[in-house]
Amino acid sequence: MSNIVFFRQARMDGGIRTGIDVDGTGWEYYEGGSDEHDPALVWYLDLRAQGDDLPDNLDDARQWLLDQESLVTATYRKLAERLEVGMDPDVWPLTVENVQTTSRVSLAAVCSCMRRVSARQMSRTVQEIAEHWKEYLTRLPQMQHQ
Repeated sequence: MSNIVFFRQARMDGGIRTGIDVDGTGWEYYEGGSDEHDPALVWYLDLRAQGDDLPDNLDDARQWLLDQESLVTATYRKLAERLEVGMDPDVWPLTVENVQTTSRVSLAAVCSCMRRVSARQMSRTVQEIAEHWKEYLTRLPQMQHQ
């Protein structure tokens, strides 16, 4: 069974890390924040795919995610709708799960944020990622394996 995770994370210092991970191997890029480095996360959003029918290398995983565009954006929008009014802070992370791509692959959007970030702000963040996730995914450097 393979696992693919597309992630976007905001740090306390204002930096944002975006990447894709396939079974522990990944590509990522970092958009810098302030000069005062603080790696603690303010929020994160993962798109997690798991199943037997998933590719097991980064190039194919990126293409698989791009091919799932309508399902991915629908999953993100469903999560954003759940956050629209707000939520209690003791229930993090929030997960929209069991969205099936096929009978052998499941897709889930998982997010969490610090209490100082309101769920309404997170809803807007998820909507923004839904609108631009394809751009984020295609920007990932193909040479940077971790």
